[in-house]
Amino acid sequence: MSSDHDDYIFPFWLNAVQAHKYAAKHWPQYSPRKISAQDFETSLLPTLTRLNVIPTLYGSSSQKIKLTTSQMKHFFFNEPALNIA
Repeated sequence: MSSDHDDYIFPFWLNAVQAHKYAAKHWPQYSPRKISAQDFETSLLPTLTRLNVIPTLYGSSSQKIKLTTSQMKHFFFNEPALNIA
């Protein structure tokens, strides 16, 4: 977790290499790992919501996109539904 202006943010990356580079620079003792949908739903999501922390998607060009916890769940942790016509 870190701060961005007046917000507390929790970083996420789509690219594992970028996550490891960021962690090595800012949190040398931490090793990033992939989070499962179940861990996000049962552990991380309630904690982020309770602490009012904003999930933030980091890009390779130092671009940050702040999302709500609902948006993170919808875009990255929903199980795809199979719809047969």
